[in-house]
Amino acid sequence: MENYIKIIEEYRKTQNNNLLTVFACKSNNEEQPEELRDQNYWPRVRLIKTLWENYTAADKPLLKWLIKEEVKAQQECMMPVYALDITAYMLYKYMDLSDVFDLFLAKFASSNEFYLDIELVFGYNRVETKHYLQTEGADQPYAKDILRTIESYEDALSQGAIYKDRDAYMKYFEERKIKILFNELENAKAFYKE
Repeated sequence: MENYIKIIEEYRKTQNNNLLTVFACKSNNEEQPEELRDQNYWPRVRLIKTLWENYTAADKPLLKWLIKEEVKAQQECMMPVYALDITAYMLYKYMDLSDVFDLFLAKFASSNEFYLDIELVFGYNRVETKHYLQTEGADQPYAKDILRTIESYEDALSQGAIYKDRDAYMKYFEERKIKILFNELENAKAFYKE
């Protein structure tokens, strides 16, 4: 764990992606889908778990890099979504409105879009995020897609859907969901051969 702390601290200072090469998604190139694995998944999970213990807004560049690697692990190696969920939440906690694009990627670019909560894409709140996507963020790729997504989830409110506001979602994640995710990662070790 000490090595992971040192890597995190050094990355905070330098943002040198060369420090992270041992954590990058690396397929074992198996022909059979059930044998396809990311060779660096478990080291990356340990890095994410170490980061969870002490992360700040200064870690956003690292979190965005980790999200991209987790999405790649989902798409190319069919790895579990639990570490992606944790990483996306850490970014959400310290997000600026412009981070909605990375959170949208985390939710919808992975192989299991139904697992990550839509509250991540709502950002601070749906109204503020929609306003941002219609103004300052309007020229960004996927702005219209994110806007349509939020509006479609809002349409579900009339059918009884219930969404948590930011404070309630953060409380839920930090008091309940994180325990479930850490437990699921432990259970996945046997199947995914740590």
